[in-house]
Amino acid sequence: FVAHRSQLHPVPDELSERRAVLLEPLSCAVHTALRARIEPNANVGVLAAGTVGIPPLLALKQLTKAGHIAVAGLLLQAGYLGGIWTAIKLGMPAGLAALIAGMQPILTAAAAPLIGERVRPLQWLGLALGLAGVALVVYSKGLSGPSGPALALCVLALLSITAGTIYQKHFCPQFDLRTGTAIQFAATVAVLLPLAIAFERLEPGLATVQWTPQFIGALLWSVFGLSIGAIFLLFKLIRRSAATSVTSLLYLTPPTTAVMAW
Repeated sequence: FVAHRSQLHPVPDELSERRAVLLEPLSCAVHTALRARIEPNANVGVLAAGTVGIPPLLALKQLTKAGHIAVAGLLLQAGYLGGIWTAIKLGMPAGLAALIAGMQPILTAAAAPLIGERVRPLQWLGLALGLAGVALVVYSKGLSGPSGPALALCVLALLSITAGTIYQKHFCPQFDLRTGTAIQFAATVAVLLPLAIAFERLEPGLATVQWTPQFIGALLWSVFGLSIGAIFLLFKLIRRSAATSVTSLLYLTPPTTAVMAW
């Protein structure tokens, strides 16, 4: 057998020959798994056995879209919801927070070419009119000047939900909602829990939490209405429609928020 020197690689002394011979079938398996783009919990048939069949199974098990799902979850859950809630805690009026978040369709339309979507001129006109309507509705409520940190957190939330929508549409538009949501919740907890402990003196016994009816109601709405209900619907829409069309529905959020906050 004659091979070019570019095809030959020295085997380190600490790597046994029995393991070294598995590098070639394992590299083929990893290449196959990366190109296949298998969804989490998908049914996959591997018509082989031994050193030909086992490496693809291991590669497919490890190289799913769990990482992309976690990143999208951090942007949509930790970045967006965490930013909005913290900004409101710092005194940001609900109407103004909704107005800033209402700019998301414009940002998503601007980023649409990154995922191969094209925004037609009539869509741009509709997005602009929607933004103008949002501004009029919220301005009629009267706006007080927010603090700098609260405003920065709202802008961060806006950028997070925009980036999260684009990221998920591009990298992981299709996944099992139950498994994907569990991954996103776990990633969000890993990021936000240390911050809650550091900045809000959160303790295992939750002694610092004031369990008022208002807090319990807001907590239940945040968990079931936003993190599960609204996010599930957003994922369904991202799976079926263009990102710009999906986010244009968020123009309904500011006027609804203004009415609820009246």
